[in-house]
Amino acid sequence: MRLYKVMRMASGWSNPVEVEINRQQLQGSMGWGFSLTADQSMYFALFPQQGGYKIAKAKMLNGIYSVFEELPATVNTSAAQGTPYIEPYEKYVVFESIRSDGLGYHDLYVSFKDANGSWTQSQNLGNKINGQYEDAMPYVSPDGKYLFFNSAKTGDLGYNAYWVSTKVFDKFNPLLSVKTDKKAVPGMFILEQNFPNPFNPSTTIHCRIGQATRAALKVYDVLGSEVKSIFSGDIQPGDYSFKWDGTDNANNTVSGGVYFYRLSSENFSQVRKAIFVK
Repeated sequence: MRLYKVMRMASGWSNPVEVEINRQQLQGSMGWGFSLTADQSMYFALFPQQGGYKIAKAKMLNGIYSVFEELPATVNTSAAQGTPYIEPYEKYVVFESIRSDGLGYHDLYVSFKDANGSWTQSQNLGNKINGQYEDAMPYVSPDGKYLFFNSAKTGDLGYNAYWVSTKVFDKFNPLLSVKTDKKAVPGMFILEQNFPNPFNPSTTIHCRIGQATRAALKVYDVLGSEVKSIFSGDIQPGDYSFKWDGTDNANNTVSGGVYFYRLSSENFSQVRKAIFVK
């Protein structure tokens, strides 16, 4: 594939000109979907020579895109990743991917860059965004306020455009502090998917408590035996985050594998799956 650009002239649009890319240095072929940072670095889908497709970054040197790097394993997996949107100052990247934890065909995922320049573990944007069919091609408005994407949701006749506030990213951003929210909806209990997942050495579990109650958050193995009691006691309404460091009740590190964590109270119980890797 080739990328072309046109320039806005006083008389209209210029003729298309191919973007200069040192393809001899590119370890694969370019796919569809790309996005530019404020300094004109380009994030794009790369089809490596060994197959599949990943997200890569190209830096411009002397007017030519000649320095290439694949994003790390926290973003790229053995699954397919593509059509990235990069925040102009590289605070986050949103992209489509097909993964085992997905809800449909392509789902949208997000990863954030921390103060050390490392990308956080990418996370599925959840069932408020993703559905059982297709959600892809994300793009954020120039003011940074709205996420646009294409979707083929239940009842849609093919692909349609959808949009949502970019504040949706906040709940998936591990770099933001989580504070209790005294305005939690009365009676509403929510147990969210832990992040990161899979994890090592620790993961964070977010939940919403809708009323004052006595509750417990515990981890179980695949046989249903209790592994770790993370919290047990009286709790007030609000949004909470708890960390699990991959240890059992005796503070011994557990074996790698699948575990289940359950939030339960008098009128609520929900279970989610966590994967600990060693």
